[in-house]
Amino acid sequence: DGAIVEVADSSSAETVRAALSNQGWTVDIDQIWARYEFTVPAQLAGTNPNHSGLDAITLVRGLTIRNRHNGLPGDSLRYVSHHWDLLNAGGNSGGPSTGGSRHRLRIWVDVSPEGEVFLREHGYLLETLVAAIRLRRASRNRQTQHD
Repeated sequence: DGAIVEVADSSSAETVRAALSNQGWTVDIDQIWARYEFTVPAQLAGTNPNHSGLDAITLVRGLTIRNRHNGLPGDSLRYVSHHWDLLNAGGNSGGPSTGGSRHRLRIWVDVSPEGEVFLREHGYLLETLVAAIRLRRASRNRQTQHD
């Protein structure tokens, strides 16, 4: 009762719905949440995993609260996972690095259908205190472990 099943796309959701319906289950696939990802400004996340910036779950909660006044539905973002990307500083198109490396926090979230309407209307941007964050569609192949 009230179970949530995660699938890769709408066609997979329809396949699961049909299989469960054949077994007598009532299935609602109107609430398919899409997967998005975004990178976090260093002012919020810090410059590396050991920096004293905000953690990923707090950042997602903060984005939701910060954007409510613009019309973002309250529970429309759900934290999935995060990862610190290691980037070569100064390297161009696979060229040699000229100054070491830096980190960037990337977060994956699931967005409700109502949240997607909000994102479309706002150019897929969410406000923060220091910048706007652009959400981009992401594959569900991303592992859901916490990095």
